[in-house]
Amino acid sequence: MDDNKTVNVKTKKKLPLGVKLLLLPFDIVLVLLLVVLLWFAFCFFDRVKPVEALPPDYAVYLRTDSVWDTVEPLLDLDATLIAMTSPEFKDYRDTFLEIKQSKLRNNFFVKTALKRRVDAAVYGYEDDGKLSALCVLDAGIISGAVRLVPYIIPHVKAAAEQIEISVNNHGTFYQLGEAGCFVIKKNLVIFSTSRNLLEQAMTYSNGDLYQKEELEVFKKKLRDPLRILADGRNVLKLVAQMPVSEEDKKNNTPSMLKNYLEMIVPYLSEEEYTSVNFGISESDLNLTISVPMGITVDYVSVDNESPVLNLLEKESQVPSLLPKFADDVQYYTLISAGSLSELRDATVKILPDSKKFLATWNKSDTVSKIVFNTSLDELLFSWTGSEFAIFGIEGKSEPVFALSISDEAKRRQIFDRVFASYIVQSNDSLLVDGVRLPSINMPSFVLSVLQELNINVPHPYYLIKDDFIFLSESPENLVAINSDAKSTKKLSGSENWMKVSSKHSPYSTLSLYYNLERSVPFFIKGNSTMSKILALYNAGRFDLRIKDSMLTVQLQASALELESSQHIPGFPIELENKSNSELIKSNAKKSKTIYWVENGISVNSLDCGKFEKQTFELPEVQYIVAADEATIKANGGEIWAVTKTGVVYLLNSKLEVLNGYPVLSGLSMTCAPFIYKDSLVLIGNDGVMCFVSPNGEIKNLETDVESEIKSTPTVNGDILAFYEKGFFGGIHIYKNLEPVTTEGPFEMEGIAYGSPCVFTAGGKQYTAMITQAGVLYVYDFAGNLMQPFPVTLPGVFFMNVEMADGYLFALSSEGALFRVGLDGKSLRVKIPYFTAKTGHITVCDYDGQTGQEIFVSGDGNSIYGFNSAMEMLPQFPVSGYGKPLFQDLNGDGKNDCLAITFDNKISAANVLR
Repeated sequence: MDDNKTVNVKTKKKLPLGVKLLLLPFDIVLVLLLVVLLWFAFCFFDRVKPVEALPPDYAVYLRTDSVWDTVEPLLDLDATLIAMTSPEFKDYRDTFLEIKQSKLRNNFFVKTALKRRVDAAVYGYEDDGKLSALCVLDAGIISGAVRLVPYIIPHVKAAAEQIEISVNNHGTFYQLGEAGCFVIKKNLVIFSTSRNLLEQAMTYSNGDLYQKEELEVFKKKLRDPLRILADGRNVLKLVAQMPVSEEDKKNNTPSMLKNYLEMIVPYLSEEEYTSVNFGISESDLNLTISVPMGITVDYVSVDNESPVLNLLEKESQVPSLLPKFADDVQYYTLISAGSLSELRDATVKILPDSKKFLATWNKSDTVSKIVFNTSLDELLFSWTGSEFAIFGIEGKSEPVFALSISDEAKRRQIFDRVFASYIVQSNDSLLVDGVRLPSINMPSFVLSVLQELNINVPHPYYLIKDDFIFLSESPENLVAINSDAKSTKKLSGSENWMKVSSKHSPYSTLSLYYNLERSVPFFIKGNSTMSKILALYNAGRFDLRIKDSMLTVQLQASALELESSQHIPGFPIELENKSNSELIKSNAKKSKTIYWVENGISVNSLDCGKFEKQTFELPEVQYIVAADEATIKANGGEIWAVTKTGVVYLLNSKLEVLNGYPVLSGLSMTCAPFIYKDSLVLIGNDGVMCFVSPNGEIKNLETDVESEIKSTPTVNGDILAFYEKGFFGGIHIYKNLEPVTTEGPFEMEGIAYGSPCVFTAGGKQYTAMITQAGVLYVYDFAGNLMQPFPVTLPGVFFMNVEMADGYLFALSSEGALFRVGLDGKSLRVKIPYFTAKTGHITVCDYDGQTGQEIFVSGDGNSIYGFNSAMEMLPQFPVSGYGKPLFQDLNGDGKNDCLAITFDNKISAANVLR
C-alpha cells in the first residue's frame, strides 16, 4: 500500500450564513404550508356524518351536493321573494335581500365555499307558531377553515355584536337573535330555527335512530341537483299546524287537504319515502310528487268500505275525452277516477262539511222518489260512466260540463221519465246553425246537490255526441263542440298545451289544464304563499295518476305571457280600514319601515324587509311625521303621531310610546305638523308655532301672521317658509326662527295654495309661489322680484310649484304640467285624462343618476313621472294617489315605487329595470 497515495474525500459544502438567512423565510413558509396541509387533511378525515346531526321524524327532507348551484339561481326569482313574505320566512326576508344584492355572489372563494353538501329538514310548528327546521352543511375539504371560526367570532366586533354565545347540555352554540341558532362541530355547520331541535342535533348520535332503509336515503347518490323526500304521516301533522289565512278558512281549503291526507296516509308505504322533484325558473315551474302506496289486494278486500281506497286502487287510464278536445278549448278539468257514485262517496269523506252535503243529498233523494218514483242514485248514476269534465271554449264565457254515457238506453229511459213530469220541462225548439239543442229546467232538488259542489247550471242546454252528454248554459258552446268534432286541429297538438304537457304521461285520474285569464284551479285559489307563487305562471297542467302502486302528482306550468315587469312579489297589500293617501318612510339608517294611518284610529307600520306589520291603536290620530335621525339616535323615537286635539306621541319602531309621552300641545291645528331641526312643530289657528323636542319639552313661537297658516310650512335647512292666506297675507320667510325682513310678507296679487318653494340659484336664495290664477312670483330673500317675474301661466292652480334641476314645475287643475326656467320661458305637457284640483308634486332622485325626477298625482288613481326635460319616465304611470315613496323592495339594488291606491291597498311597482 502506497502511503503517499492521496485519498480524495468529497465533503458537503456548507452554505454561507448570509444565504441561510435569505432562505429562512422560504423555509418557514414551506413548514407553514406543510402544517396547513396536514391540518386540512386531518380535518377532512376527522369528520361527523350529516345524518348524525339530523334528528328523525321530519316531515320534509331536502338534500343537495352543492348549495351554490341549487340556491344561487333562486335569488333572482319572484317566487323566492314571495316565499320570503310568508309568515314562516318573513324574519329572513331582509337578510335574503342583502344576500341578493351582495357583491359576494361573484366572489370565487364564496362560490367555492358554498359548493358543499347540505342536508335540511322541516319538522313542524312549535308552541309559539314558529316553523321548526334544521340545516346541516358539510364543509368537506374546507373543514380546516370552518373549525377555526369559533375561535375567531369573539375577536370580530361585528360578529360579536350579532352573535350571542350560549350553552346547553351538549356544549356551546351561537344564537342569532330571533332568526335561530347554530353550532360548528368538526366538518359540520348546523343551523336551526329551534333551540330544542339544535339540542337534539348536538347529540351527534341520531344515525342510530334511523332504520336501515332510511339510512340508504343519506348514502344514495343524487341524480338531480336537489332531492326532496317526505314522510306522509309527519306531513299530515305539519298541515294540521300550518297557519291559515282568513280567505283559505272561508274556502275550507285546509280542511279539505287535511281530510284527504288523513284518508290516504294509512295506505302509504312504510318502506319508501314520498319523493319530490322540483324545478323552477322565471318562465317555467315543474313539480312531481311520487307517493308509494302500501295497498295490497288482500288488504283492499278486507277494507272495501273505504271509498277513497277504492279509488286509489284503480289504475289510471288515458281519458277518452282528452284526444277529442279541439284546439279552441282554453281550460279543462277532466276526472276519470271512477263512477260518479264512487266519486260521491269519496267526496263525502273529504268535504269539511260532509254532514251538510249528506243532509242535502238525503232530502233530494226523498223528493226524487216522490216526484219520479226513482232514487237520486238511479236518476244520476244508472246511465253515467267514469269520465266527467268541465271545460271552456275560446270566446265563450260559460263553461261546458261533460259526462260519459255508459248505458244510452238507460239514459233515454231516465230522460223520458223526467221530461214526462210536470216539474221538469224540455224545450226542443232551439235550433242553432242547424243543430237542435234541447234544454232542461233543472229540478231544484238536483240543483241544490250540484250547488253544494259549486256547480250551478239551472237551465242548461244539452248535446249527445260520441257517448258523452255535454251541458252548458250557452247553446253556442254546444254548437262549437258539434262543429269541432270534424276539426283536425286538436288541443293536444296546440303549442301552449304541449309546452305544459311535455313531461306528463297520457294516463291520468285527474287532469287540469288552465289559463289564469279564464280559469283558476283549486291549488291557486286562496291567499297562501304557494298560491301566490303558482299564480306567477299563468298556464299549466296538473295531473294525478296511479300506476303500479305509485300515486303521482305532477304540475307543469309556464309564464306564457309574463306578468307585468312592474310586479313586486308580496304586493299589493290590502288594508283592513280606510287610509288616507299618505305613506311615511322611516329616517332610520338601513330601515325599510313605512307608516300610515287607518280610519283615524290607528298608526300602522310595515317592515318591507321582514314583511312584518304592526298596529298601534290611537283614537283620533290625525297626523304622523317621520322623526329625524337625531331623534332616532337620541331615544329611538321613529315616528311622531298627533291627534285631532293636539296630543303628541313619539313612537319607536315597535310602535311603543316613549317615556315622557304623550304631551299636550294645547293647540287647535290648522295644518299638518312638520320637522324643524330635531323638533316636531305644530301650528295653531292664531299662527303660534309649538315646538316639541325629542325629550318632550314644549316651546312656543309667536309669528307675525294676522290670519291663519293653512298649509304645512316648507323647511330648507335653517329656513322656514309659509304662506299666510288673507287680505294682508303673503310669503313669510324665517331664518333661524327670525323673519328675514322687517317689512312684512312678500306680497302677491290673488290667492295661492300650498307653501312657498325655497331654492338656491347662483349662490343666492329665492322663494317662489304661484297664485290660483297662474301668476308665478319669484322673490329673493330681500323681498326683490327676480326678473322677468312675475309671469303668468294659463290655467287654474291648486298647488304650489316645486324646483328640480334649476326649473320650476307647476301643475294646473286641467292636468297641464309646466316647466318654467328662471328666465321666465316655459314648456307645457298635457297629461291625458288627468285633472288636479287636489294632488301633489313630488321631486326626488329616484334612480341615483344625474338629475332629479318629478312625480305628479291628481284627482285620479294614477301617479305620473317625468324627468326635468319633460319626458315621461319608463314604467309610468303607476297606480296610486298622493305622494309616492321609493325604496328597494325586491333586492335588485334599484328603488321601487310605493303608493296607496283608491281601492285601499298599498301598491308597489318595479319602475327601474
